[in-house]
Amino acid sequence: MITDVSVEPNVRSDIDFLEDRLSGLNERTCLDKLVVDAGYHGETSQAAAEKEDVEIIPTDLTGRDPEYSTAGFKLKDEEGIAACPAGVIPQRSKYLEKNDYYAAWFKKSDCSDCSFRNKCPIKEQKKDMTVRFTGRRHELDKVREKHKDPEYEELMKLRPAIEGTFSALKRSYGLYKFKVTGMIKVNMNGAFKALSYNFNQLCRLLTGDHRPSFST
Repeated sequence: MITDVSVEPNVRSDIDFLEDRLSGLNERTCLDKLVVDAGYHGETSQAAAEKEDVEIIPTDLTGRDPEYSTAGFKLKDEEGIAACPAGVIPQRSKYLEKNDYYAAWFKKSDCSDCSFRNKCPIKEQKKDMTVRFTGRRHELDKVREKHKDPEYEELMKLRPAIEGTFSALKRSYGLYKFKVTGMIKVNMNGAFKALSYNFNQLCRLLTGDHRPSFST
């Protein structure tokens, strides 16, 4: 069933779109998890999701996977790095709010025999070992780690089902071409198409025409 309809100019980003719509969507549907494609996942939409206590599950991430992951580092929110993946507390750490940048310095002896050494982005300096990364990089690396979890993979498989809904709306309800102009009329027309689709879905349910159910 379609629970939200909104039309915006094509110059607006998906991230901004989700940020604005999430509160109302959560109020109507009591969201727990929201499966989205990569275009909807970003810093502002993630912040909006945390505010609404909703977990955003992106099906993919843009860009190439980095050689080393920062997901195992524990952060003190906007203060610095609390510990490395091995649980070692750094000699010192800092956070640069202007660049959303975390940095920490460890003793060389802390890293010499570490089992995580060949998976760690830390770099050796003259006197110590240093690691630096942005908060955004850390968030993306944590999502990449989740992608490896079988349960998370099952949730991501829900996303393609919505493409069937779009296909039906375009093919049978004329979504690909509106016969009205102006944002208000287009929004209303889109809402009526969604209502018509939902009504047909309800009729199928009442007549026993059951199909596999997905939430995306």
